Amino acid sequence: MSISLGQLLTSQNPLDFKNFFLCRKHTRLEGLIVEFETEQTLMKGFIKNKWRIIDALVLRGIVKGERNSHFIILPRNKSRETLDDIIALGSELKKTKQQVRSLKVTEKGVYLRNIEGEEDIELIPDPQNNKSMTEDNRVLAMFWGFAIHTPKKFCEFARDILLKDCFIQPYFNAGLWDLDKFLISPGRSRIIYIETKHKYPFKRKNGDLNFGMNKGEVETLNLLKKTDISCWHTILLKPQWEKDISSTYLFYNREAREKTLWLAADMKSDDFIVNSQKKPFIASKETSINNSSSLKYFELNSSSFYVVGKNSLTSEELSENFYNIICNPAGKYQKVTKQCLLDNRISK
Repeated sequence: MSISLGQLLTSQNPLDFKNFFLCRKHTRLEGLIVEFETEQTLMKGFIKNKWRIIDALVLRGIVKGERNSHFIILPRNKSRETLDDIIALGSELKKTKQQVRSLKVTEKGVYLRNIEGEEDIELIPDPQNNKSMTEDNRVLAMFWGFAIHTPKKFCEFARDILLKDCFIQPYFNAGLWDLDKFLISPGRSRIIYIETKHKYPFKRKNGDLNFGMNKGEVETLNLLKKTDISCWHTILLKPQWEKDISSTYLFYNREAREKTLWLAADMKSDDFIVNSQKKPFIASKETSINNSSSLKYFELNSSSFYVVGKNSLTSEELSENFYNIICNPAGKYQKVTKQCLLDNRISK
């Protein structure tokens, strides 16, 4: 039996989302892996020190023809604590001079409003974003793995993608970007933004090994530099530097899982982006979400990253290292080198 987009918005049944994900690129669903690994591995140090993960979906979108962008916030629960956390985050985002909007999801529809709760704009769903179904084994492997074992988390993740693809992106038709995770300190005196990727470096002509960040994400960072939000980029370094290897290796390849390295860099540091004043590079279409558009990106200086630790360490050790790197900057921490990256690579 088919299920409508409106019914999916409130569904708690993972099976309802199977056909929806068969219309998506496999990397979308594999994104759940790094999100899951980050929460299980790196967040414990902050939680131990009474920090909270702000329980909200946060995006930046641009409407075609408009100069300014919009920050969009969707609370995942309506507790007083979460709403106060979002008010604190919204106050910081307003420093960017961009519009800050909240998202309201009901059984009748999805509505965009300003942060004060006025001026509703109904977001009309685009069913065209839910076609071209294919039996992708990488999608099916991820679906059955997460849908069965973590149904609540899976449904939350699935609804976020549904909202982005079928309701929000059709309105913000000039670009839409995720802001992965925000942490807020006790007393709400400090907010940290955490961007996480699962990737491997590419080799430059001079032999250096660097990472990439797409142009839209760099533009988001430039806006956040106007705020007091700390911005950190974390990478779960793939040990196999091949584009066709699924992220599911973390579940069945012990050698690769233990070789995987956690890295972290202060995105506001001067050396984070290589030649940020130059024009961005252009990546192949296969790196984009829909495989149909070229992607512009900037190079990230790999030596600006700190080594959090190998994935073979316990989550307690890794999360303590991560917390100290961010919150105790006076400490001495290992920086990434080319040799460090090569030592944690598994060659064919």
